[in-house]
Amino acid sequence: MEVIFSATLLPFAFSEYAYRRERNVQRSGMKAKGLILTASIFFGMAFPLFSCSSWAARRSVSQSSEPALSSVSLSSEGGGIIDPEAEEAKFEDFSLFYDSERNGYLVGDYKGPLSSIVIPEKATGEDGLTAPIVGLADYAFYGRKGVTTVLLGKNITYIGDYAFSNTDITDLRIAGGLTQVGEHAFDDCKVTFYRKKGIDYLPTFDEFYGTAFCDRTDIRYPLDSACHTVIVPAGTGQIVDRAFRDCSSLVSVIIPSTVTTIGAYAFNGCYSLASVTMPSSVTSIGESAFSVCFSLTSITIPEGVTSIGDHAFYCCSSLSSVTIPEGVTSIGDHAFEACHSLESITIPSTVTSVGYEVFYQCSSLSSVVILDGAVSIGSSAFEGCSSLSSVTIPSTVTDMGCRVFYGCSSLASIRIPEGVTELWHQTFYDCSSMTSITIPASLTSIHYSAFYHCSSLTSITIPASLTSIGDSAFASCSSLTSITIPASVKKIEDDAFAACRSLTIWCEAKSKPSGWSNKWNPNIQPVFWGCKV
Repeated sequence: MEVIFSATLLPFAFSEYAYRRERNVQRSGMKAKGLILTASIFFGMAFPLFSCSSWAARRSVSQSSEPALSSVSLSSEGGGIIDPEAEEAKFEDFSLFYDSERNGYLVGDYKGPLSSIVIPEKATGEDGLTAPIVGLADYAFYGRKGVTTVLLGKNITYIGDYAFSNTDITDLRIAGGLTQVGEHAFDDCKVTFYRKKGIDYLPTFDEFYGTAFCDRTDIRYPLDSACHTVIVPAGTGQIVDRAFRDCSSLVSVIIPSTVTTIGAYAFNGCYSLASVTMPSSVTSIGESAFSVCFSLTSITIPEGVTSIGDHAFYCCSSLSSVTIPEGVTSIGDHAFEACHSLESITIPSTVTSVGYEVFYQCSSLSSVVILDGAVSIGSSAFEGCSSLSSVTIPSTVTDMGCRVFYGCSSLASIRIPEGVTELWHQTFYDCSSMTSITIPASLTSIHYSAFYHCSSLTSITIPASLTSIGDSAFASCSSLTSITIPASVKKIEDDAFAACRSLTIWCEAKSKPSGWSNKWNPNIQPVFWGCKV
C-alpha cells in the first residue's frame, strides 16, 4: 500500500535559496527555546525505524527541491524495522541545509506528492559530504496540508520552531533520538504518537498514545487535543504550574522517580484523567493540582509528600479511594471538596491541621478516622457529608472551626475531645440523626446554632466549665427531653431552646441570671430553678 502525499508550498516560506541558506547560517545553532523530549517519553527504548537499505538506494531527492544539493542521495542502514503492517513509505522533494553545530543536515521545504514521509538517517550532498540527517528546520512543514505521517530516523534530535504548525499531521513516528522541540512546533495540529507491542515508536491502531513535550526540568508544552497518555521523561525534576491544565483528553499520567513537585493547577481540568502514578520522590502536591479531574477514581499519595495544597483534588467527583501516608503534615483548604464518591478516609497522626472545607460536600463519605496528632479541624471540614455516620476525633484536637459537621445528617454520635474550649457556630447544625454527644469538661462556650435541628438528640450533659450558650444553640431539637444548666453559665442568648417542645430545663441558678436573654426560652418550656443534679 502506498500512501499519497500532497502539499502546497506557502509563497513566503523559504521561497529563495539565498534567503534560506543565509537564514540557516544565522540560525544554525537552532537554539531550542521550547521543549526537550527524551526518548523515555516514548516508552524508553531507542528503536531504529528503518531497515530498508535497498529501498534507500533507489530513492533520490528531486533536483527542484534545492539547486545546490540537486544530487543528494539518501541512505538508511540496517538494524531497524518498519512496521510490518505497512508498506515502505517514500521520500523525495525536500531541501537539506547543513548545520555545522549539529554536524548534520536539517530537513525542510518539502515539495513532494506524498502524505507519508520517511526521513532516513543520512544524506550525501553534491560536494560528496555524507552526514546524518539530524533535524527538521524551522517551518519545515508549516502550513502544508496533506502531510499526515512523518517517520523520523534515529539520528534526528531536533524539530525546529513551527515545524509542523498548521498541518494535517496525525502520526509522528520517532526512532528514539529526538531531544529538542522548538517553540510552537505543533500549534494547530493534532498529532498522536504510536507504539506497537514489542516494537517501540510504531503504530498499533488499537492502542494509541498522545503525549506532551517535556524537558529535564519542566513540563512545557502540552498537546491539548491529542494528549491521551503522558509519560513524563526520566530526569524531570518538577511538573510546573499549569503544565497540563485543561487537557480534557488526557487519560493516564506516569511520573518518573526524579519528580519532587507537582505544581499548582498542573492537571486542573483534565476531565478524562483516570490514572496517575506518582513516585515516592514527590514531596509536594500544589494548589488545585488535580482539581476538576472528574474521571479520577483513586489516588495513592506517596510517602514523601508532606503537604497537600488547597483544592488539590477539588471536585474529583469519581474519586472513591484516597491513601494519605504518614509524613503528611497539612491538608489544605478544600483539598477534597466535592469528591462525591469518596467513602472513607484515614488521616495519619503526622497531620497537625485539617483545612477549611477539606471534605466539604463529600456526600458518600461514611467514615472518618483522624489519628492522634491533629491539633485543629478547619471550619466546614465535613460540612455536607450527608452519609457520614462515624467520626473518630483524637484527644490531641483542641480547635474545631465553625460548621465542621454542618448537615451531617447520618451522624449518630460523637465525642468531642478534652481540650476543646469552644463549639463555634453551627458546628452540628442539622445533624438530624445524632442521638448522643459527649461534651468535654474543658468547654466554655457553645455558639449560635451549634446544635440547631439535631432533632434526634434526647439528652445532653453540659459541663460546669461552660459560661455561655449562643442564640438558637439548641433550637429545633425536638426530641430533647431534659437538660441541666450549671451555675457557671452566665449568658444565654435569644431562642437558645426555641421549638424544643418536649424539653424540661433544670437550672442550678435559683433565678434567671442577669446575663440571660428574656427570649432564652421563647416557648416557655418547664423550668426548675435551684436544682443541682
